[in-house]
Amino acid sequence: MITELKLSCVAHLICQGFSKQEIKERIGRYQQMGINSVLALRGDALQEATDTEQQLTYAKDLNNFIHQHYPDINIYNAGYPQGHQDNSSQENDFQHQLNKLQTHSKGVITQLFFDNSKFIQYHCRLREAGYKGEIIAGIFPITQVAQITKISSMCGIFLPKKLTKNLYQYQDDPKSILQIGIDYAVEQCLELTENGLHNYHLYSMNQSEHIIEIHRQLKQHSSAPQLTG
Repeated sequence: MITELKLSCVAHLICQGFSKQEIKERIGRYQQMGINSVLALRGDALQEATDTEQQLTYAKDLNNFIHQHYPDINIYNAGYPQGHQDNSSQENDFQHQLNKLQTHSKGVITQLFFDNSKFIQYHCRLREAGYKGEIIAGIFPITQVAQITKISSMCGIFLPKKLTKNLYQYQDDPKSILQIGIDYAVEQCLELTENGLHNYHLYSMNQSEHIIEIHRQLKQHSSAPQLTG
């Protein structure tokens, strides 16, 4: 379907728990499908490799490995505007992110955030540090209170008080929660667009109707952002 529709697809590729040979096999399958871009991630260990010495440890290592063996593959990485939950030092964390992104990275797709100022600051810091790749904002449209509460807690994501109040006020009304999520995502995108930031990734979480509605609303604006799936 990807080939027939000529979609630009970025496949998620993790290195934890997989051998170098298994990674090569996965990339080979992607290329056969016409996919030439990957989101290179550390990931969590999903399985035990037969030879731990043949595993890659971090996304930076995966970047180097992909570039060495598949120089035509476009590499994207994850970014963390509010820092990675495994690193308590924000300055140390940013330097690690920068080192990763400066290792053959075409672009960065950020983790979810609900305070646009966090992304704007992150974007400015990357540019000031000399990063020239794409910087794509990760927009997470809320569909369930329990889901976003769990995710934000796990990832250390700040939820603005006004948004939190609205979510808990309507937590027993699924339709209202869905509308709040759509409205907030649209507002985030438009506000960032007004600040000259036009690239967005909408986290669909395997759902489509609310993503289609967000896209429809944004397309009505002359300064509609460039969206990725």
